[in-house]
Amino acid sequence: MRLSDQKFFTEVIDTSIPELNKAKELFVSGDTAAAEKAFADYIKTVFPNEKTKPFFRYCETLGDRDEYKYADMVCDGYVCVIDNLYKFENGIIDWTFNPTYNGYVEFTYHLQYHNEFTVLSRAYEKLGDEKYAKRFEYMLNSWIEQAECPDHSVPGRPAIWRTLEAGQRMNITWPYALNTFISSPSISDRTWVNFFKSVWEHAYRMLDGMSFDRAHNNWIITEMLGLLNMALSYPFITDAKQWNEFSYNVLYTELTHQVMPDGSHVELTTRYHNGILASFRQVVDMLNRQGVEVPGEFMERIYLLFTFYPQITRPDLHTPDINDGYLTEVDLQMSRASAIWPENETFRFFATKGKEGKAPALSSAMPYAGFAIMRNGWDKNDIWAFFDAGPEGASHIHEDKLAFQLYAYGESMMPDLGWYAYDGSIMRNYVLTTRSHCTAVVDGMPQNRIATHKYEFTDKFEKADFAYRFTDDIDVAEGYYDQGYGRELVPVKHERKVVFFKKGLEETKPFFVILDSFESLDGNEHCFEPGYQLPDVPVSAFSHSVTATYGNGATLTLISDKYPKISIGQYAPEYMGWRPIHSNDDHEHAPAPLVSFTKKGTSSKFATVLYPAPDSNVPDMGVKLTDEGFDITVNGKTHSFKYTDEIFNTDKNIG
Repeated sequence: MRLSDQKFFTEVIDTSIPELNKAKELFVSGDTAAAEKAFADYIKTVFPNEKTKPFFRYCETLGDRDEYKYADMVCDGYVCVIDNLYKFENGIIDWTFNPTYNGYVEFTYHLQYHNEFTVLSRAYEKLGDEKYAKRFEYMLNSWIEQAECPDHSVPGRPAIWRTLEAGQRMNITWPYALNTFISSPSISDRTWVNFFKSVWEHAYRMLDGMSFDRAHNNWIITEMLGLLNMALSYPFITDAKQWNEFSYNVLYTELTHQVMPDGSHVELTTRYHNGILASFRQVVDMLNRQGVEVPGEFMERIYLLFTFYPQITRPDLHTPDINDGYLTEVDLQMSRASAIWPENETFRFFATKGKEGKAPALSSAMPYAGFAIMRNGWDKNDIWAFFDAGPEGASHIHEDKLAFQLYAYGESMMPDLGWYAYDGSIMRNYVLTTRSHCTAVVDGMPQNRIATHKYEFTDKFEKADFAYRFTDDIDVAEGYYDQGYGRELVPVKHERKVVFFKKGLEETKPFFVILDSFESLDGNEHCFEPGYQLPDVPVSAFSHSVTATYGNGATLTLISDKYPKISIGQYAPEYMGWRPIHSNDDHEHAPAPLVSFTKKGTSSKFATVLYPAPDSNVPDMGVKLTDEGFDITVNGKTHSFKYTDEIFNTDKNIG
């Protein structure tokens, strides 16, 4: 280990505490075993600590797996990493082990979370069998032996000591195991010395990593949450006060940096918004349980993060996939918000799944994130749409500006593909690129914002380049993309206007019109191709329309002024028309229809109607662009709309 026994007993532990001073004196006298016992005896008077133990319940779930049966499997050499079971023969663990077919590095990272410590702890709490304590002791010491704490190494290397997992261990699995196994007669005094020597090394590793130019975002929050927990839980370590001050200052600074004025987290992904909010909630809980008052400015920022959910949530009370996001029910998050701010009627509405409180306004715009959310109600069968005209975000970026998502009649009719494993697979590349999103490619090439712009924290104060107008009858939102396509950054400007007829027209239900305009900025001809990635559902095509049919009988019909192309499960010449199946095995993903429309030229315009219906009854509709706007034809009757009409006046609502 980096930390010697000499330094541990004479400098690291607080020898102003009589029991620990005794441990120091015994060590200095040469009686190491007695020093270890004196230290362990003192630790056993401190833990378990009910002030902090509740936080240790945060850990990966086991799904339907019987956790006590799984604890027995852990004793036999099993680990569960990224929902996959692996067995180490003879129970001897190689902590650098990676059995995945493609060397998926996240396996090695996730192995370092030590989730098995929590599984063993739960079983020991329930059953009291010492085999669980003995297995924990072996796993802890084997990791300490193999994981030599690096000196001045970048935060991401080596994989066994990545600082992200270091923060997770110190905040979740190790403290839980300490509080559980401290009473076990099977664990040696030496093991508890090793435990706290490694705690000190974890702090060294995280603080040393701060000297590098590094990403902030969710990573640094996780590190500092672990460091703060160490500071509050282990005040008998002399550096605890320094850890406390440092971690809190960083957390407060990051909370200020990472929250946009409209409540979005700067990564602009629902998955990490949830994680960041959970982390800061935990900071508040930690401080409160220690009797420390949380500053009002800190709580105001957390409140702002909670306001994200009422703005963006679908009628089924799920958040959408955004960037590396996923569908998440909001009632748990909002029940926590409602407990803190019980007077907030909107928070209570979501916390109780609409049974109490007051629903927010229907459509909403998030001017800094660049999101327009269009709704006609809060019933689970109502219609919701999401238009992303904002920046790429600080991390976990997908190249999908001007993307569109649709939920209607209880179905995710046009959902994003969301997150996929952080590997080098063709599916990972697909979910990141423009083709898999409901926006447009040019000459078959994706958007390439990441080549020209690195997100800075000051960007959160910049409003997005989009405009909107919401009325009782019609919602309009519009934005543009002009940062280049492909590696060569082909200069084309794509403008998109989304129009939601919230009450429909005569003889129709509510529907959308998407108006796309492309202009070549280099004077050359290009192929412009708006596309719409659908779920894995049956589709049929006729003339200018494509109809998708969902499991409950609802339908979505795409009607265009151009002929459609449908790509399903295509490998070559380009991979497209797929949806991910999450697995660590080499496999084929789910073929799913990609509907696109194409035209070549120096400029071009497209008009597409998206008509959701609860059944197969769809009126005879057509759409046509005009010099001044567009026409919608319904059962032979034409409705004309001009861009000069007041409903399209978005000038007062820009970004």
